[in-house]
Amino acid sequence: MTKFTDVYEFFLNGISNDYRLKNLILQDTELAENMFEYWLYRAIVIYQNNTSEILENSIDRDNKVFNKDLTISQITLLGQSMVLVWLEWNINDITQMNNTLTDNDFKHYSEERNLNAKVEYADKVREKLYHDFQLYCLRQFNPNTDWSWML
Repeated sequence: MTKFTDVYEFFLNGISNDYRLKNLILQDTELAENMFEYWLYRAIVIYQNNTSEILENSIDRDNKVFNKDLTISQITLLGQSMVLVWLEWNINDITQMNNTLTDNDFKHYSEERNLNAKVEYADKVREKLYHDFQLYCLRQFNPNTDWSWML
């Protein structure tokens, strides 16, 4: 069995220092775990949409585990997918959108640049993730082929 926390570790190591997330973990662990679980479920959908594997049938929500042993590749792809979900959550942050509507012209420009930079970064993460999914799937169907040229 693979614990959800195993995937969370890969996710947390994949993001930069998010002070809001760190504060949330310290102040309200239960809420942070609920958010992680929500992001994991969205990551599972991304995973299933990019592979032929169905993981949702092996979820034990009560014990927060997968009822099978996931490989390092599967855990890594789920963690990377959680990073993408987290980035999208940050981009869609309503507080940030409100700031762009109410700040003065300088702040508006600054917030707009910040948002554009986040969107560009999320696009790069998405591209890398989908490339990793392609490579993972190729390796599953042709395990004896050398796919290192795709890295």
